[in-house]
Amino acid sequence: MENDSTKSVTLKRYVISVLLIWTVLIAASLVWNIVQNKSNTREIAYNLIQLTLKKDILYRHWNADHGGVYTSVTKDTPPNPYLAHIPCAYCLLPVSLSGGEAVR
Repeated sequence: MENDSTKSVTLKRYVISVLLIWTVLIAASLVWNIVQNKSNTREIAYNLIQLTLKKDILYRHWNADHGGVYTSVTKDTPPNPYLAHIPCAYCLLPVSLSGGEAVR
């Protein structure tokens, strides 16, 4: 028969083995969750980038289809010097639309 000290050593080894296995499982779970979280974050960021680009392209197409954006020429919104070669780039709109101000 085994004596008490042998039973105690066997029990300690069993408990240490169980704790070691449990620790390894928890560590593996942590690593798995970190990898999944990183992957999901990248996927969400990629989807948001794609959505933003598609939205910008949609607005640009809409803007181009409707003749561009026109706003009054002011100190804060000066005429675009790159459009100086276009005839009537800064025309006067009817008073009902712009108040008779030059628009761009």
